[in-house]
Amino acid sequence: MEEVGFWHGLWHGLIILFALIGSFFDSSMTLFAAYNNGAWYNLGFVLGALGSGYAFFWGCVAGVGIFMAALYAALDYAERFFK
Repeated sequence: MEEVGFWHGLWHGLIILFALIGSFFDSSMTLFAAYNNGAWYNLGFVLGALGSGYAFFWGCVAGVGIFMAALYAALDYAERFFK
């Protein structure tokens, strides 16, 4: 097998959440490439995983914000409607 480097590590880090879920259903799926070139792959993987975690966190925060805005708008509408 050919060794993979930085860009593969970055990609594997970015899709880590999907790979984790997939690994529960397919035992041949791994989170980390066994045939990597060492430090460059590891750096890419860590940067990708950090980016993935950052996007997941802020996506959840945005989702909660959108939900709260919709809830407040609905409550405001109901308050005006039932007066």
